[in-house]
Amino acid sequence: VHGKWRPVEKGGSLQGPMKFREAPWDQAIFGDQNANNHWLSTILQRLSLELWQKAGNREKWEFKEWVARFPSYLAGLGSLIALACFLNSLGRPIDGILAALFMSLHPWHLRFSAEAKGYALMGFFLILTLWALTVALRRGGLWHWMLFGLAEFLVMYSWKGAVYPLVFMNLV
Repeated sequence: VHGKWRPVEKGGSLQGPMKFREAPWDQAIFGDQNANNHWLSTILQRLSLELWQKAGNREKWEFKEWVARFPSYLAGLGSLIALACFLNSLGRPIDGILAALFMSLHPWHLRFSAEAKGYALMGFFLILTLWALTVALRRGGLWHWMLFGLAEFLVMYSWKGAVYPLVFMNLV
């Protein structure tokens, strides 16, 4: 997402002069050497860090952890709102409020909403995918199915491990 400090000379000592090497954008968008890069989260973290740096006239090497975690935090809050609205659209407003309340207190939701990873984004988009699927099944219009497909793509782009619930959802 951000970059790292490296010796000025290739193969140089870590005790000598150092320079900051910014991570390239193509690595943020396409890089996945260790199967642990959550692409959408990486892109949003990078954008939030660059906006924070530009807003405060900061150097490219400056970093604040809360800035990198901010997109996940917003996704965690968004998932609570999306869950309540989704259940409300099914005619269950009280269940929506209770589900959002329970989810807001669940330790895994709290953890994922604070991590600088794509899990909170995946949860948010998974709720939106379920919502889009119910709308598409009720109305059946092309745009509704395209919205469902877009939501599925965003789930996968948030975290590749979400392929399993998506396969199950599509089989059902």
